[in-house]
Amino acid sequence: MIGFAAHGRLLDDVSFINASGLVMRVGIRHPEQPPQAFFERPMWMRAWFPDYADEVIALCQRLNAILEPDGLPAQFP
Repeated sequence: MIGFAAHGRLLDDVSFINASGLVMRVGIRHPEQPPQAFFERPMWMRAWFPDYADEVIALCQRLNAILEPDGLPAQFP
């Protein structure tokens, strides 16, 4: 896993994201709702990648089509 040190209070000032959550529907889970990938939350993507969010979203969508070709969330054992 790759990480970095970030200043601020976790969950108040700093957001942490991982690559799998960006492109696969495992990053966001809510009861009684299907899981989502972070790219499906454009507001979040624009906050994290303010100068190039649209390009990152497009890349995530392309990777998602490869990793979850049936459009369903990835299943992990």
